[in-house]
Amino acid sequence: MVVVRKEFPIVRNSIFLLLVFAFMTSSIVMSLLKSSFGVPLLPYHKLFLFIIPVYILLDTRKSKTIKLPYLWNFLFMVVLFVILEEYFYGLEYKPSFDLLLRLVPIYFIFIGLVNAGTDRQTYLRILRLSWVLILFNTTIFYLAILGVINVFELEQSELTRRLTATTNMNYFSDMNILGIFLTVLLKLEGIPLKVFNIKVRIEIVILYFIFLVLLNATRGSVIILLLLLIVYILYVWGKLSPRGKIGLILFLFFLLVVILSTEQIESILIRLRIGERFVQQNISEEGVWFQMIGSVANFLKSPIIGVGYEQASSAEEGFTTSNFQYSQILGGNGLIFFIVFYLFNFRMFGASIKRLITNPILLSFFLFIFTAYIFRQADSYFAVIAYLVYYYKYFSAKNTSFKKSFNLNK
Repeated sequence: MVVVRKEFPIVRNSIFLLLVFAFMTSSIVMSLLKSSFGVPLLPYHKLFLFIIPVYILLDTRKSKTIKLPYLWNFLFMVVLFVILEEYFYGLEYKPSFDLLLRLVPIYFIFIGLVNAGTDRQTYLRILRLSWVLILFNTTIFYLAILGVINVFELEQSELTRRLTATTNMNYFSDMNILGIFLTVLLKLEGIPLKVFNIKVRIEIVILYFIFLVLLNATRGSVIILLLLLIVYILYVWGKLSPRGKIGLILFLFFLLVVILSTEQIESILIRLRIGERFVQQNISEEGVWFQMIGSVANFLKSPIIGVGYEQASSAEEGFTTSNFQYSQILGGNGLIFFIVFYLFNFRMFGASIKRLITNPILLSFFLFIFTAYIFRQADSYFAVIAYLVYYYKYFSAKNTSFKKSFNLNK
């Protein structure tokens, strides 16, 4: 009895620490402490927030069998990447393991969460805590924009009206889109949306998340949101009555007319910069375009093994790497690693084509990850998505009547 009593808090706390690491909340808090109180950054805090919780979760399993999903796929991908970087690009090439520094934490956080439990209670705890941490991050950023606190030297540029910071705010914008999706999942699961034990409406939470995305003018995040909205509409369509379908069509048509014809709305979007970035900028003027051209050119030079991850885009405009991960992987490490890398990602974040088509949750997560790869590199919060995908693929039917109760109209 003593062992069981001690296990629950340590497992719960380990989950919390892993999620704090995954959503970069620890970095936000440490930046706040440094700017406000002069507390120096702790060089080994990631060790505490990442390796120790994973060890605890593996060590405290009731069953002695440790779950290691996709282990061989992961190891094969890592070994192949190391061999390519170390031995195939010449003596003057300096190997880069930046990709592995991103993928290894994702996989181990995923392993930690899976071994924490795939029962409904653990799933709901991870789901709600992830939502709370994203909400916390967003609130901190709003306070920084208002000048109440200083985090990552965040401010709104007078020239571009975009947010500028010492960290990449695009990742946090993507997390906000994930926060919107988690909000919908919590609603579907019947979990009340509460802040300080006060219930809040789902519409308010969604707007709260979206506004930071608009302030940051993150096109990639907006595209992901639009794709998830399309999935939502397609799934709801079959559940609507004929009158509801007509109403939805009229509403979307009205919304389109308003957006295209109203100067005031266009003016607001331009002020928020997101409209200007979609409509007024020419993509050929941006570094991303040159990065993609360079990496494709290098792929054509060496299609099988590439030219090295660190110099994937070296052919154009002085860029060495590309934010467009598809051409980055092709140009950097060739077609063989490209297939291995995305097959591993498909196993982690995808499912069979039939299940993707019939399950809007799995499809939404899949579109989120594979659209994010157009604009971003992999990030630690991907591990949480991997856990949720794993749960929905293998355990949701066993632990809950979720599929029967999945009704977006309630």
